[in-house]
Amino acid sequence: MKLSNVTRLIKDFACLPVVEPSPLPTSEFDDNAGAGRPERMRQLIDSATHWKGLIMGRFLWVLPLCLIFQGQGVLREVSPADFGAADVAVKVERPKPITLSERDQICHDLVGSLGLMPSAGVPAGMPWYAFYQIGKKDLFPLENILIYQPSLFFQMCLDRYDQDIQGYTCLFCKQERVKGKLLKAEKILVDFREKPFSVRFEWKEGKGLASKVLYVDGENEGNMLVRAFLILRKDPEGDQAMASSRFSIKKYGVRHGLQSTVNSVTKAEAAGRLHLKYDGQFKVDKLGGRICYRFTRAPYDPPEEDGIVKYTFYIDKETWLHIGSELRDVNDEVIADYFFRDLQPNPTYGPNQFTEKGL
Repeated sequence: MKLSNVTRLIKDFACLPVVEPSPLPTSEFDDNAGAGRPERMRQLIDSATHWKGLIMGRFLWVLPLCLIFQGQGVLREVSPADFGAADVAVKVERPKPITLSERDQICHDLVGSLGLMPSAGVPAGMPWYAFYQIGKKDLFPLENILIYQPSLFFQMCLDRYDQDIQGYTCLFCKQERVKGKLLKAEKILVDFREKPFSVRFEWKEGKGLASKVLYVDGENEGNMLVRAFLILRKDPEGDQAMASSRFSIKKYGVRHGLQSTVNSVTKAEAAGRLHLKYDGQFKVDKLGGRICYRFTRAPYDPPEEDGIVKYTFYIDKETWLHIGSELRDVNDEVIADYFFRDLQPNPTYGPNQFTEKGL
């Protein structure tokens, strides 16, 4: 049965007419009927008790149903969340010039590293992170790449992620605009594993019907398991799941976000319409005070999905993980905020962590 039909039945049940007991004749309340007054008072009390029982009984039936389906109605506009204070710039010395002899050395190192290159296209097929490690002698400071070739740096981050990360835990803080409505902010404890692709959510703030969700690629007949009062099986790309999120749980993750950024930047760059700036290093309160490389892409020409015209994103200085994103529309209003706080890479998970038993 569709949710709308169930909701309609609940409303119809709540509004059914109550059959009231026959009213007492008004004449019996005449002052001249003194002898029968105790009996009439008893009948009046019985009548009030009958009404109270019917109304309270119906309320107790409807209340659990309302609780089960809470949050399934029309999306409500809320205020933008405050995930933390403004970013604080970190002073960084400008990269030193490269002398001729140093340039020669870099050329020798890079040519020697070409033997590591797979038979794939450029730039994605080249081992950029290996190149960076070779040139990590301050001969070609990373700041030069950040300033002059940021798209190359993003590809280096992907390469490093694929080499270093098998999974992570974090506090995922997000707020999204869905179907034109800004939804309430959410804070979710996340356990994530790359292979097989596995995501476990446990809401700490902003939850709706579900308190926990589990999705494992290739298991549970492609469904995600939803812990409400019972464990339910839901289509991760169905209408119910997509009513409260811009993306399916199948597209969750640090790597998915960075890959999407790389694809969008590469396409805009090829069309000659990329406006991307490296802002510098910042201490980001919204990310627990982590030092991050901050980039701003604006304007978008033309606007992209959901009307994005400005995109500010953060890459952790230490881990090179893409841990923060802020998307805005033409009026500088929130389209989405995503922050992966307190991220711990490569945890050890128990055998039931990504199973129905562990949910």
